[in-house]
Amino acid sequence: MKTTYKELWNDEYLTSFVNRIFQSGASNSKEPNLEFWYDDPKKGLQIDHSAFLNRFCKELGIRNLILGKDVTAFGNSVPVFVVGNRVEQMDTKTFKNVILKVLTIYDEENEKLMEGAEEPYIKGEDVITKLGLGSLLTEKGISLIKGLYDHQIIRDDSSSAYRFFRNGWLLITKDGVSPLKDYSELPKDKLVWNTSVIDKDYIDQDVVEGEQHYRDFVENLSQDDDGNIDPKNLETIKLGIGYLCHTYHPKDANKWVVACERNFDPNRKKSMGGNGKSILFESLKSVMNVADVDGREFEKGKSDRYAFANCDASTELCFVDDANEKFDWSRLFSRTTGSFMVRKMATNPIYIPNEDAPKICVSSNFPVPDDDPSTMRRSYLIEVSSFYFTQLFEMGLTPKDIHGGKFIAGDDWEDQDWVNFYRYIWECISLYLNKGLPKKLQSSPNQIRSRLLVKMSSIDDRNELVDFLLEKLKEYAKSGKDIFVEHFYRQTRERFQYLPNRISNAKLYEWLKDVGNAYGYLPNPNKG
Repeated sequence: MKTTYKELWNDEYLTSFVNRIFQSGASNSKEPNLEFWYDDPKKGLQIDHSAFLNRFCKELGIRNLILGKDVTAFGNSVPVFVVGNRVEQMDTKTFKNVILKVLTIYDEENEKLMEGAEEPYIKGEDVITKLGLGSLLTEKGISLIKGLYDHQIIRDDSSSAYRFFRNGWLLITKDGVSPLKDYSELPKDKLVWNTSVIDKDYIDQDVVEGEQHYRDFVENLSQDDDGNIDPKNLETIKLGIGYLCHTYHPKDANKWVVACERNFDPNRKKSMGGNGKSILFESLKSVMNVADVDGREFEKGKSDRYAFANCDASTELCFVDDANEKFDWSRLFSRTTGSFMVRKMATNPIYIPNEDAPKICVSSNFPVPDDDPSTMRRSYLIEVSSFYFTQLFEMGLTPKDIHGGKFIAGDDWEDQDWVNFYRYIWECISLYLNKGLPKKLQSSPNQIRSRLLVKMSSIDDRNELVDFLLEKLKEYAKSGKDIFVEHFYRQTRERFQYLPNRISNAKLYEWLKDVGNAYGYLPNPNKG
């Protein structure tokens, strides 16, 4: 996950809060006393639980953010730290560490103030000890802190997107991008995830003349087999980028975006990679709050309850890397069209409502299976050319070599590279807001054939069998007659005399239907 440029609970902020504690305890203070401890003559040091939860933590900035907008959402919240209009999610361990840090700083500052004083005073370390004996610094304790019922995280909507930088924010629509705006222009009841703030000052200018590394990178991914830019494939990739960088979830088109190889070789024994798929999604970490997920944890028959533990309520994009041929796509279903459950060790799971959930992108070195309508309906496929693999295999050139000795969206990029990168991303978002994702994508001939060959991986003559089945479907369709299925079986086994015995007639008919569905020759239901 991308780290924020400055945690909200940094030492500077916590020290300023400690000064507020001292000021609130003064006799002339107009602010309620922030000390939640007191000395009882008979019982000694005591903790006022109510003052700790409802006054101290609230004023410090620790609250519970409600996830969702309906009545049922009140039981679904996450602890957060709020400073101004910035908010950052925190877990129980961080909550405890922040409280202990405040009391440690309190002791350091108090020691300076009380230097030379003879009268005793309550020390923060004693308060820490007393707190440690109670149940306040637990998940149950933090859940009792007042919720942020009157505030909501600012979200993209159906016609616009927000992007946040250190020095301001932008509004992106189908018509383009706004000038940089000040944070004071945000509505008072809206909050911004601190992890969504890009760790750079935005340079508000148009594309800079010179090398366009990111534009060139995306165009290289879209090349056809002759090395020319394929306009349709380029638009497919740009729409995919725009969709992923727009956090709004269209109710009728929630999808995951899959980058796969256009020229997949079904005869290879293992995945190859190196075509730039992962680089494409990794680059989006420079504009989105991205959580990484290991695609190898999603093999069929294997279940990792904590596979999404890197995600939280502030995650905008979930990147599932390296999905293999055994990838269990069904495990993404509910998190794409329903609430997004996140389970972490030793804590209760949280359920992020669909409208606030991260979108999902997947890099795969194998074709997405097309025999499951539920999988295909939820998939938006980006086919990536073999440009970078070929450059590495034939010339020994890495993407860094090709792009001026710099990593794509890397720390060595200069200001002009970032200006051009951001402008290209905004261009993709505007394109998506203008056109949306297409209702149906046309796969390349190589992808169509590769999916069929992968299904027939159990036989050696699969290339010849695909051609034969397509030829027979065309022949049967042209004849205009009903063809008995036994006739098809006999023709096939005469042509392929060495088909393994395990390939049943039912399997042959299944493959015939697969080829028919792929090429538009749909056989009637098999009734004999």
